[in-house]
Amino acid sequence: MKCELCGREVDATKKIHLDDYALEAQVCASCFDRINGAYLKEVKAPAKVTIEKARNELQYVDEKGQTLPDFVPKFVIKKGEESHFFGLMQFTRDIAGGKRYYYRALEIYPTSTDHLTHYETSYAFNIFDADTKEDQDQARLQAYQTLKEKMAQLIANNADDESGVVRLSVDDQDHTKIVMNGEEKKLSDMEDVLNPLEGFTISYQIHDSYDPAPLAHTVYFPEVIEEDTFYNELFDIIITFSSLENFIPLDNVQKFALFYRKLLKKFKYFAAIKPDEAALSGFMMFDLLKPLESDDQYFIEVVKKQLQDIMKTL
Repeated sequence: MKCELCGREVDATKKIHLDDYALEAQVCASCFDRINGAYLKEVKAPAKVTIEKARNELQYVDEKGQTLPDFVPKFVIKKGEESHFFGLMQFTRDIAGGKRYYYRALEIYPTSTDHLTHYETSYAFNIFDADTKEDQDQARLQAYQTLKEKMAQLIANNADDESGVVRLSVDDQDHTKIVMNGEEKKLSDMEDVLNPLEGFTISYQIHDSYDPAPLAHTVYFPEVIEEDTFYNELFDIIITFSSLENFIPLDNVQKFALFYRKLLKKFKYFAAIKPDEAALSGFMMFDLLKPLESDDQYFIEVVKKQLQDIMKTL
């Protein structure tokens, strides 16, 4: 029998199932012990915000009740018992001098629930032309990562606040709208908000509260790598180079391989330092690779084997 995770030939395998991640596999005793040990450490830790791939077998609708197409990438941001689902949309616009990529994450809802939230969770990012193709790919990948991180921070930090938040947003038809404390408003609504404040001094700041400017005395520490770091990065790479969800076209195989090798290089270092945590990370990563398809099927097998080769060293 063969371990699904490390690929070792063994006499027997054990079935491991992690409800929190909706993951299941037949693994060898070594992988089972490492994954289980790392998982138990994690569930005992304080609740934190995590980003995971949404379950494909569920149907999702947007706030208008329209069913989300299967090819739209979906992810879920969890905070304790809360789960917030998002669909990742991609658009392109022709502008003077080239093409601009436009990304937006919209909150969606499993049809099996009537889950609603009061979060304003729509973000858009524009990626401009770069000098080289690799720079463009890196920019697209960074956009996905930035979008998810900002949304996770928004949910993590959401709380009642005496201060008001007003921001401008642009919808898919290039119409500008005003969002006040998470609610869409008309310009005339500003009068109702500001009239009661007549006679008081109003101060305002224009900034991104989740991207504070570094101070002159700021000291940057080494990157902190957690169990879901590699899962999130692999998820972003798959989204960036997919033409449909979980399908890598032949034109993007080399691009995918380039970023995937960079990720595995960092993962191999992490595995040497924290083998138990790496076992759980590898388990999560392999779950993303399982449904992956491509015009080059041999490429998919190589991708899986590259991860398995690292898992064998644990």
